[in-house]
Amino acid sequence: MIVLQHAYGSLEWIEARLAIPTASEFDKIVTAGGKFSEQSRTYMYAKLAEYFVGEQVNVGSSAYMERGKELEPAAIADYEWEHRTEVEPGRLVLRDDGKCGASPDGFVGAAGLLESKEFGIVNHVGRCLADGSDYRVQVQGQLYVCGREWCDRYSHNASFPSQTVRVFRDEEFIAKLAAGLNQFIERFEAARDKLLADGWQRLGLRCPVGGVKASICRCASCEARRKEGI
Repeated sequence: MIVLQHAYGSLEWIEARLAIPTASEFDKIVTAGGKFSEQSRTYMYAKLAEYFVGEQVNVGSSAYMERGKELEPAAIADYEWEHRTEVEPGRLVLRDDGKCGASPDGFVGAAGLLESKEFGIVNHVGRCLADGSDYRVQVQGQLYVCGREWCDRYSHNASFPSQTVRVFRDEEFIAKLAAGLNQFIERFEAARDKLLADGWQRLGLRCPVGGVKASICRCASCEARRKEGI
């Protein structure tokens, strides 16, 4: 695996994960039952669009998901206190070939991961009663990419007790997931090469701060990158 040190949301982080499948979206490729998903074709189109336009295509992002990201540090602090442990900040991790990745919320010890979910009060009640299968693909995908043995799926809401569910590697499912990812990547690369052969050109990475191509953006981050020759 390849562990990158880029800050979440930075231009380098976006560039590193652009046009590759990541664990939070692996369920668009392989279902919880281990079958190739019907969503995979549309998801491939989204990844192709990212490749050529040079910016992220947010498939399924929402305002509440963004709010959950803002509340994540407090949730992780509560997890550390509850479990008397320390969480190493999560990083973008790529498979050895760099063709898929995962961004766990944290690393716990030498064998564990943390996937923290901040829910509203209604969804938190439902989450604490659910069997967790809706996050199975994401969690097993993180374990696959990161080479870890277990992941604590932590459901958090400040108004209610939290819930921790420890999920261990499922090698049989991971084998199906890996096969599905490889099939998806093969199809993606064939489609990308066809479009390139048809004359399509990449437009260049856009800066998330300036909202324009990084090559012409005048924000401090892009200016620094140009001075460093990046």
